[in-house]
Formats: sequence, C-alpha cells, structure tokens
Amino acid sequence: MKKYDEYQIFMKYKCANHSFNLLTGLLLVNAFLGVRLGSRWEWGTMKEVEVLVILLIASLFNTIISVYHNAWYTKVNEKRGYMWFFLISGIINLTFTIEYFISNPNSLLINGKIGFEIFKLMPALLGLSISIPYFIREWNEKRMEKNE
Repeated sequence: MKKYDEYQIFMKYKCANHSFNLLTGLLLVNAFLGVRLGSRWEWGTMKEVEVLVILLIASLFNTIISVYHNAWYTKVNEKRGYMWFFLISGIINLTFTIEYFISNPNSLLINGKIGFEIFKLMPALLGLSISIPYFIREWNEKRMEKNE
C-alpha cells in the first residue's frame, strides 16, 4: 500500500466497503426470498451457483468503481497499455463465449435456471470491467478540461 497515495487508499477502502455492503444486501435478499417463496425462488441450479453469481456481481462492482475512482493501479503504473490489453482480451473472450453459448444453447440455462456455465463469462466480464470504466473516466476528464 506504500505505492498508493492517501486518496487512493481511502478510495480502495470505500469501494471495498460499498462492495461488501452490496454483497451482504444481495445475500440477505436472496435468503429472505428463498425462505419466503421456497422452491419458487430458486434461480440457480444449486444454492452454490446462486451465491457465486452474487459474489461475481459484487466483485465486478468493486472492480468497476475502483478503476473509475483511480484506486485500482498505483500512480506509477502505465495504465493505458494495461487497459488496451484488458479491453482486447475481454472482447476476444466475450466473442468466444458467445460463440460457445450459440453452439450449445442449453448450456447456460438448465430448466430455466442458471448453471455453472455462466462462469465462462467471467474472464470477459473482468477484462471489460477493468478497461471500460478507465476509458469512460478518461473521456469525462478530457470533456471537463475542454469545458473549463
């Protein structure tokens, strides 16, 4: 943490706190609806899939807000090269995953419930959630500089 300045450390903790609150809230809502509605509320093939999908949502949220608030990389890192790498690899992974789901249409949903195949999207979502917020932030900063 020595390579981060005070703002970045504060934002890392703030983003992690928001992500943990989101994770806790989603798990509580899922558990409450599962108890209240019983078997009608099952949206994953197993409870483990439901918990892992909720965990994936919270981790992607943490990644997106950390990158956007400049708390992902240190100030010393050359971010632009990393971001292009993550963008290209995310698009390639997304393309291959979509092709897989098109060729195996019953692999994503099993009897109307999400299966473990949803995690084939994770590398693509991670690559895109790292690069896209960075480029949006960069675009917003350039636009703000032009307006001043």
